[in-house]
Amino acid sequence: RFHGDASEIQINPPPGGHTAEFDKWSWRPMQDLPDLIVPFKRKVYEDVVAAFRHLVP
Repeated sequence: RFHGDASEIQINPPPGGHTAEFDKWSWRPMQDLPDLIVPFKRKVYEDVVAAFRHLVP
C-alpha cells in the first residue's frame, strides 16, 4: 500500500525519444484494472488481480 503523497508519483517521458506507455494515472479499485487495459494485456492483468485479491480489503 502506498503511504506517500500523490505528488510523489510522476509519469515522465522515457529517455531516448521513446514513446511513453502511460500519459496519466489515477487510483482505481484493483478489480477494475483489467477493463482499463488494452485487450492484448488483459489476461495478464486478470492473473495479477486474481493473485493479489487476498491482499485487498
